[in-house]
Amino acid sequence: NMGYGWLTMRWLTGLAGLLGIVWAMAYPLRKQIYRRRAGALRYWMLSHVYLGVMAGFVLLVHGWRETGGLLTSLLMLSFDLVIVTGIFGALCYLFVPRLLTRIEGEPLLLEDLLARRAELRERLAEISMDNQSPALRELIRSKMRRRFLSFRYLARQFFKREELTVMLAKARAGFSDEAEALSESSGSKNDGRLLFEAVETMATLRRVDALIYLHQLLKIWLAPHVVFTAVMLVLLVIHILQALYFNSR
Repeated sequence: NMGYGWLTMRWLTGLAGLLGIVWAMAYPLRKQIYRRRAGALRYWMLSHVYLGVMAGFVLLVHGWRETGGLLTSLLMLSFDLVIVTGIFGALCYLFVPRLLTRIEGEPLLLEDLLARRAELRERLAEISMDNQSPALRELIRSKMRRRFLSFRYLARQFFKREELTVMLAKARAGFSDEAEALSESSGSKNDGRLLFEAVETMATLRRVDALIYLHQLLKIWLAPHVVFTAVMLVLLVIHILQALYFNSR
């Protein structure tokens, strides 16, 4: 260990990492300030991310190859988890809003999307239960569910830029033969019309599902990030007290 007296390289890296953590933890406090503005919130968030990652590298040098005892190992593990969940959250805030705008020009609020999903599910259930055509019910239950409620169709919402009207037109075209066959077998165009309505409802439902999942992705990382941060801070305080105790002996 290089240094002068107690001021060794391990102490220097430990203090530098501690200062980085303290500054990074100032961001949650800044978010609670409403009356007094202490700088733009986005700059605090950027410093929270960058200094948190830099503190991680400094503390990696601080620990180097010696993991220490169980306490130190748990501390480093918790800090790694804080960094990983934090980076995941930063990436979500970077890419998810762009995806929302790409899928839907003016994305709705999560509450509106949840209400819309409930309406679509209710309408789909009405079409399935009220219609007397066994062939239509079977199409809704099997073929349509396999196509529109599949993961592949969900992923299509994320990766293929497509207007809702265009997507619905393609969905209807995929069941044009079935709609014609239903109309001919029943002698009424009503079954074909209901089939197209069910197709549009399912396709729209999957589009709404994609928007809901993106909204939820913006929040799902926060709970583990906060929990790992709390555990890390507790272990960090114990580690500092332990280092001060052994250094004074």
